[in-house]
Amino acid sequence: MGAATVSSGQVVFAPGNSDGVGVFNPSTNAFSLVDISSTISTDSKFDGAALAPNGLVVFAPNSADGVGVFNPTTNAFSLVDISATISSDYKFQGAATAAGRVYMAPLSADGVGVFDAST
Repeated sequence: MGAATVSSGQVVFAPGNSDGVGVFNPSTNAFSLVDISSTISTDSKFDGAALAPNGLVVFAPNSADGVGVFNPTTNAFSLVDISATISSDYKFQGAATAAGRVYMAPLSADGVGVFDAST
């Protein structure tokens, strides 16, 4: 459900129904799956990925109640809770980086999602 290329050249895949973040190295054709099931395991988690200026990959929440943040250097995953702001399903679809922030295209959300990965 979306992908972003990181500075190492690897491609990081946003998990939709998978309980893991996919990481593909096009130089070696190696693929790995980083388990995130201890943090989130619902279906339709994220739909879109963007590389933030600090090198983190940000996943746009679809049915997840948080923004996914993946560190491709350490393979660490975290979920930033946004349920107090928006809690419906089908929130966003797609993400892009501009002006130092990640912007998420609204699907059912009433506005554009804006996420600052540096804070």
